[in-house]
Amino acid sequence: MAAQSRFDTERDLHEAIAAHPEVLPSEDLGLGPLIALGAELDFGPGPLDLLAADPQGRLAIIEFKRGSENPDVRKVVAQVLDYGASLWRTDYEELERRCAAPDAVSPDLASTVAGRCAQLDVPFDPDAFRAGIEASLDTGDFVFLYVGRDLDDRTHRIMTYLAEGPRMTFFAVEVDYFRAGDGPSAVLVPRTAFVPTWIAGPSPTSRSSTAMLASAPPEFHQLLERMDTLAVERGLMAKTGKAGRNYEPRDPVPGVKYTSGIGIYASSRGAELNLVVFRELGREDLADEMLRRIADLTGATPTATGWPSFPWEFLARDWEHARSVLLDPYFDRRALLQER
Repeated sequence: MAAQSRFDTERDLHEAIAAHPEVLPSEDLGLGPLIALGAELDFGPGPLDLLAADPQGRLAIIEFKRGSENPDVRKVVAQVLDYGASLWRTDYEELERRCAAPDAVSPDLASTVAGRCAQLDVPFDPDAFRAGIEASLDTGDFVFLYVGRDLDDRTHRIMTYLAEGPRMTFFAVEVDYFRAGDGPSAVLVPRTAFVPTWIAGPSPTSRSSTAMLASAPPEFHQLLERMDTLAVERGLMAKTGKAGRNYEPRDPVPGVKYTSGIGIYASSRGAELNLVVFRELGREDLADEMLRRIADLTGATPTATGWPSFPWEFLARDWEHARSVLLDPYFDRRALLQER
């Protein structure tokens, strides 16, 4: 029978999670499975413990602490913010170079992540991944993840305030550790210390989202208004993030991991369609049809087959045409998946 144990040092906890960051409860935090990009990366203020990303390129800065004997949590918060500030606006190529293993032939970050996704049987689109990384680096929209054995009341209070008050993307994960006698077998049991109430997606009128999208051009906001109307007509969910909104059916498709739909972003991601949902269910015909419809609308066939993207201006330029050629057909095909 396995007995609960303790990590002897912060390093033990660090190495255990860094080897398998996918054990972290990322779905609780609105993320895909996390994949380690690099450990002890130093962008100026000192080495950050672990940098990870999900397959969509959402970057997570992870800081490890062993337990309630942690140093002043205020210093930890300042530390991770310093890491975020130093990482902000780093070029993709520079990040790729720093994350490359010393013996790597080529610092190809996407290939490394693709290999890990294949091991985890997780869909991966290199174009969507790179676009997500570039957007995170450009906006500084990082997830700050504090991982420890347990949280004292003060740390829990401060972390909860940061997530629920100003709604910064601070989360905390507690990790239990079990060993079977004196043998080598060990089990990590991570759990979220708390999940902010807004993690499923704040309403389109939330204060933080409005402030973050304020700099987008008027045409972008008009497009979102039209998409919101479309969402009401079709009974879709509108999930607002810091760079835009995602529109998806309310009922998840059985057997599909990634249920997102059409994303409209003010960042370089533009408009993005989830075609993985079709391909995972063997409906390559529907996915390929949507690629052809994107080509009809934009004049160019996307290179990405799972998460194709294109400038959102093509939707705003002639709304009625875009809706008839692409948007309505996409959600009509999604409805077919619900009926299977």
